[in-house]
Amino acid sequence: ALAVPPVPVLDAAPDAWWGPVAVDALTGAPGRVVHAACGDGWLVAQLADKGVDAYGVDPRAGALGEAELGTADLREEDPAEHLGAVGAAGLGGVVLSGVVDGMTVGQRNQLLALVLDRLSPEGVLVVHSLSPAGWDAESAPPEADLAPGRPLRARTWPLVLADCAVQVHAGPSGLDYLVVARR
Repeated sequence: ALAVPPVPVLDAAPDAWWGPVAVDALTGAPGRVVHAACGDGWLVAQLADKGVDAYGVDPRAGALGEAELGTADLREEDPAEHLGAVGAAGLGGVVLSGVVDGMTVGQRNQLLALVLDRLSPEGVLVVHSLSPAGWDAESAPPEADLAPGRPLRARTWPLVLADCAVQVHAGPSGLDYLVVARR
């Protein structure tokens, strides 16, 4: 089963270092963009401000908070289940933040295969992840100790997404990074 609760990530707030990088990568995406584990929808709002047709899903009860009362399209759904309901090539972009970090290798491979199937031929995948150093840091969330897997090192993503053009952006603290993969 793919249903793995996301691990809270560093800098998951409107002023996160990786927000502008993700918005830039997804501006002009060829279709709808979904942010999995969207929290209160801050990235969805930033994407919408740039004209991106964005929406968010988050499986954590209460994670959407007051944001669900706003104008953003935010849904309390499991990301894998949601992606399973989307047609092949039905999305212009997918953002995964804290979703793949704690997955086993098999779960991660299944989810990424599903994501790549749902991306349009010119689609963009953005992954925000803790680095192994961030995972082991004292400030890491308790979920890091309970997860069945560990995050990948940044240099592993080009191998995992071999059919994509992959750029990796290191976070300023070295505790997280952002992957931008283009089909």
